[in-house]
Amino acid sequence: MGWYNPSHKDVIFVIQFQRVTPALRDTIAPLLMASGRRGAEYSFANLCMWGRQECAVEDGVLLLFSHYDGRSMYPFPVGQGDLHSALERIMADSRKRGIPCRLAGLTPADRQE
Repeated sequence: MGWYNPSHKDVIFVIQFQRVTPALRDTIAPLLMASGRRGAEYSFANLCMWGRQECAVEDGVLLLFSHYDGRSMYPFPVGQGDLHSALERIMADSRKRGIPCRLAGLTPADRQE
């Protein structure tokens, strides 16, 4: 939590992300597979290999947080839960972190919702 900015080490964020590790495979791989999304950010192996990826599962929705090249972003959430609520939580989390709310992996259908 807060690896992108050491000054945030004592802050409690809205979403309690944890680093993606092989130990989380049984929890998050089924959500990724069921989503049908083909972007690299939705591959469990990539999330582990890239090393700077974090995740949280809340109410049946997988939330991802990524940091690379000096930028933070949130891949579009996936799962069977309330995606609108998940997006609200992502926006609140980015505000609490003091970072822009950048979403990745949006499809045209996602944008219409």
